[in-house]
Amino acid sequence: MEDYTDQFYSFACRDADLTEQQLIQIYTAGLVNPLKTDVALRQPATLDDAIMLALACEQRMTLESSVPTGSRGSDRRATP
Repeated sequence: MEDYTDQFYSFACRDADLTEQQLIQIYTAGLVNPLKTDVALRQPATLDDAIMLALACEQRMTLESSVPTGSRGSDRRATP
């Protein structure tokens, strides 16, 4: 995602006429799902907010995928 953000900044610097809202929409549209959905649902007010949300969501997804399946708080009880 860092590569995408770097490329986006390069693009954004070329067109100074874009509004903050347009930049947010373009940035969000280029994200992959579920990042795109997570960021859009939170309706970031600034481009920086959108980027920080995307990074936070990506970190959360990475952490969730690294947790072994059996240790997600399963409610298994030992039978007597």
